[in-house]
Amino acid sequence: MPPREVRVPYCYVQNRGNGTRRLVIIPRKDQIPRGTLITILKQAGLTKEEFLELLKS
Repeated sequence: MPPREVRVPYCYVQNRGNGTRRLVIIPRKDQIPRGTLITILKQAGLTKEEFLELLKS
């Protein structure tokens, strides 16, 4: 039996920068509520400015 494609409503990102390892769960939605985005940034160890800079690159 071939494997089925499983669609989960979230994805995860691992960041191993600065000698730390962080696992951040991100919902797969067109729009993420502001409070959820703020929590994701805190979990990722990013400031708002760092996040916006990453979006530009």
